[in-house]
Amino acid sequence: MSAVRHLPAAVISETDPRSRDLARAVPADAKLQKIGAIVTGYSVHPRKRRRDPVWLLNAKSRRRELNMVCLYKQHQGLAMGPAGGWAFVVGNLCRVLYDSVTAESLQEEAVKIGRGRLDGSAVDAAVQEIMGKAWGRYRLYSGDQVGSLIELSSVERQECGVEKIAAMDEPTPVRRRRENRERMQRKRAASAALRPISKAELARRLGLHIRTVHRMIKRGEIVRVTESVHTSIDSPPSKEDPCTQTVTPGRAHANSDTPLGPQFEDEAR
Repeated sequence: MSAVRHLPAAVISETDPRSRDLARAVPADAKLQKIGAIVTGYSVHPRKRRRDPVWLLNAKSRRRELNMVCLYKQHQGLAMGPAGGWAFVVGNLCRVLYDSVTAESLQEEAVKIGRGRLDGSAVDAAVQEIMGKAWGRYRLYSGDQVGSLIELSSVERQECGVEKIAAMDEPTPVRRRRENRERMQRKRAASAALRPISKAELARRLGLHIRTVHRMIKRGEIVRVTESVHTSIDSPPSKEDPCTQTVTPGRAHANSDTPLGPQFEDEAR
């Protein structure tokens, strides 16, 4: 469905040289709407948003995470890691972004991400090896490769907040197994935090007959029948205990001193 647009003060198309001085011009593929010789507007199909390709997004993400590592190590006063490894990592990034890498472009990119200028011999060796692999499609190094080259530990990785660069002492498969194990432990702990209270225990706490408790549960008069596993069973029931809250209007609380209705008194005995 085409979108209708209002016209600017001067009806000038994008193909007109005068459109360079205007903040808004009529698109070249627009269809003008006229009444006689008067142009009242135009309609044009919405244009697709231009999106960066995946390889470019990955390269920008790699640059951002390398910058995070550099800022973290500078702030903590830690060693940056071997210059040779950084030269290969930054050279790989330049090769993907600019389709070629030179010693000057590698040094500029290293300064841009916060690493600073690298050793000249390490830069020359990295440029020579990277540019020698001109066959096929050149790709970014994996997160495990980058972590090994810059010697990023698991503690540093966690504290600086990077996600796509792996630690040299904890490869990606090992880290994923650990994260899955911790997630399952948290899930089991959360599910075990509450346990259902049996009807017999609930009847003992409320001082009612078990049939009365069963009937109250069916009617929805007891709104919660769960408790924390840390709660002691032998502890006396509290008025604030959620398992003893009732919602029947006009009836006294089960833990209060007010006697229950006649239909409950007989069963409670």
